[in-house]
Amino acid sequence: MEISLRKIKTSDAKYIAKILSNKEVLKTLDPKHPFPVPIDYVKNKIPLDKENWKKGSAYKFVILGDDKVVGQISLYNPDKNKKSYEVGYFIGYDYWNKGITTNAVKQIIEFGFKKLNLEKVWSVVPKRNPASIKVLKKAGF
Repeated sequence: MEISLRKIKTSDAKYIAKILSNKEVLKTLDPKHPFPVPIDYVKNKIPLDKENWKKGSAYKFVILGDDKVVGQISLYNPDKNKKSYEVGYFIGYDYWNKGITTNAVKQIIEFGFKKLNLEKVWSVVPKRNPASIKVLKKAGF
């Protein structure tokens, strides 16, 4: 499967909402999400995502597997000099344990260091999510 990243678009909302409406995926994220996740909930956040991109406060991408939306990944939470960002991600349940997320993390790190000239990319993962810890270790964290 070919893995790539692209900037999020409004038309991605239905795919992201479907991914987030899986209880197993949602358990790995912020518990404040509604369930199931409505398309409008995601769609309403996309203009903010685009504005954040312009301001340099966050860079949100969809993860594509063979040109199909399979997840989302972001650089966000920059330090005051915008030289350090946090990375966060999720992927559809059907795509877990296939190396896709590790590949996407490596790609966004490359974007951060080469395109944004970052000095540091970091992440925080709860202990209850050992798969994400494994992804980060495989990606070089």
